[in-house]
Amino acid sequence: MPQLTALTVNGLFGRPDLNHHITLRINERVTILTGLNGSGKTHVLKILKGMNDLDFASVVKLPIASTEAKYGPGNSIKLTRNTKTGHTSAVITGKRSARTVPSFSVELEPELHFDVPDWLRRVDNDTWFDLQDGDYYTHQFVLENFARERARNPFASNDDEHKKKQPDWLAQFKPTARSIFIATARLDTSGYGQERPTRRDPGRNPRRGRSETIARITEYVERIRSLISEARRRSLAISQRADRSFVSKALDKARAKVNEAVLKERYENISNLHQELHQNGLTEETIGVALPIGGSNPTERRILDVFLDDWVEKLGPLLPVHEKLQLLREIVGNKMIAKEMIFDVNGSLLFKDPNGQPITVGMLSSGEQHLLALYTMLLFAAEPGSLVLIDEPEISLHAAWKHAFVTDVQRIAHVNNLQIVLATHSTAIVNGRWDLVEELSAGV
Repeated sequence: MPQLTALTVNGLFGRPDLNHHITLRINERVTILTGLNGSGKTHVLKILKGMNDLDFASVVKLPIASTEAKYGPGNSIKLTRNTKTGHTSAVITGKRSARTVPSFSVELEPELHFDVPDWLRRVDNDTWFDLQDGDYYTHQFVLENFARERARNPFASNDDEHKKKQPDWLAQFKPTARSIFIATARLDTSGYGQERPTRRDPGRNPRRGRSETIARITEYVERIRSLISEARRRSLAISQRADRSFVSKALDKARAKVNEAVLKERYENISNLHQELHQNGLTEETIGVALPIGGSNPTERRILDVFLDDWVEKLGPLLPVHEKLQLLREIVGNKMIAKEMIFDVNGSLLFKDPNGQPITVGMLSSGEQHLLALYTMLLFAAEPGSLVLIDEPEISLHAAWKHAFVTDVQRIAHVNNLQIVLATHSTAIVNGRWDLVEELSAGV
């Protein structure tokens, strides 16, 4: 599918003078949105998400006149909003290879739809009870936070009538992965790819956010453990296959000439990699074979050469996870003071103090938890190919962490094949990377 490269928004907040054009930094993988309060940074992120996911029903609810997503030369999708019909609706037009394609429309029904979470229970006409916190909320609070206009999406149904309405050209814009919206202030309660309304009751239990942070990190760490287990399973399968064919491969090299210096260098490189993999819980500590002391004869070198070939093949399935774990160590573990990040043989993520005593995730500072949740999500939960939208990443970050943020997420984006757009007020986040910045005007 073509990749989203630019977005134009016209008439944001119903203001004819408030228009934005954003060009995504595809090669750099990170685009930074800046602008004054009220310029619409968060709304632009939401529009990017809706257009990328072809979720036009969510975009039409936003206060815009029109928006156009571009996917390289000659490819685009445009949504033009119409409120003059008595219903909120929009017309979708598009171009493929610079040729206009058939348009269609989406419409919002006027009634409200409640999407109330299971931790809220209605007590009476004006009161709701929070089962987790024990707090009470007014019906107005629930209405403001959980009532949504019902969107009528002509492509939501699988019946034949709706299939006939869906234009063929739209499928060519379908993303390989749904985009992820991270409202950083609610990172740990929303789950990746979703939003949860802000709880505004002054009596809210402040410890709840900490417990939900730990739960979210636990979810991501379990994902890491699953990836490690799968990589080790595939490595074991290769090892068993290699063992069965070892004799035939050794016979094939019976007359080969193997340089001892090259063999030694190769052995040391693979041995060092094996040790790194062990530190990340991916291999057993024992390497199994040592080079003969005082040199080797031609037969020994041929056998060792076959062994090294097999060794490299066995480690192959472990390398993609290893790269991500190493990066997590560098951008999170190295930022923590007096704490060591460890992955044990079971694939569990642990922390220890300088005396070797265990530190639970709950004992980490809120900033450390925030950093760990964000980066583990991007590395291990975000699907490769995703468009990731981060709103105000500076929240809970130490000044030095802010300065490193763009570099850190760029490295993650390259490793996990992500495209990242972040909205910020912080010049510390920008940290001189003005080449990545799209500044949104506040209008006249």
